[in-house]
Amino acid sequence: MLKGQHITTLDKSGRVRLPSKLRKSIEEKYGREVFITSLDGNSVQIFPIQEWKNMTYFTDESALKNPTIRKFILRVNMLGVKREIDKWGRVLIPKELRHSVKLQGKLIIEGAKNHLILKQYVF
Repeated sequence: MLKGQHITTLDKSGRVRLPSKLRKSIEEKYGREVFITSLDGNSVQIFPIQEWKNMTYFTDESALKNPTIRKFILRVNMLGVKREIDKWGRVLIPKELRHSVKLQGKLIIEGAKNHLILKQYVF
């Protein structure tokens, strides 16, 4: 289970270092592959790839006929990308996603049970 709140920083290349406790939890249970997207337009979500597959399992052909579901899937996939956590515990946030959500400098990263939420530090 991914939980807790940490402060991290977005580097000049657009990479964010995952706190070691969260990174180890992901790597031990799921491996290093993650799916990065925005579900709400205000934050970035980082899903272990298996959790992303579980979440999108319901999107079969009949579900995609629902305009709301279709719009949601198109949006998260347009901004979403597969990445791998590097050996230093960093993951690259796509430039388009960083700009869309307005991420820069100091960030908050939260564990949200089966994924991470990354948002701008505003305190």
